[in-house]
Amino acid sequence: MQHRTDNLHWSHPGGAVEAGESVEDTVKREVLEETGLRVKEVEFFNIYSGESQHYTYPNGDEVFFC
Repeated sequence: MQHRTDNLHWSHPGGAVEAGESVEDTVKREVLEETGLRVKEVEFFNIYSGESQHYTYPNGDEVFFC
């Protein structure tokens, strides 16, 4: 968990998949960018998507987490 500076909530590291990038590589990149930690292995236990994953950042950016 990380304490976010944009909304002051606790959350897991996350981000967006870049064009041509696998979801596994996205996890590794985002965790490194946001925490400085290197992820060696990724094992998914579930993937969440859809309207319930909609979020608007304090700066107005809107995303759908997956």
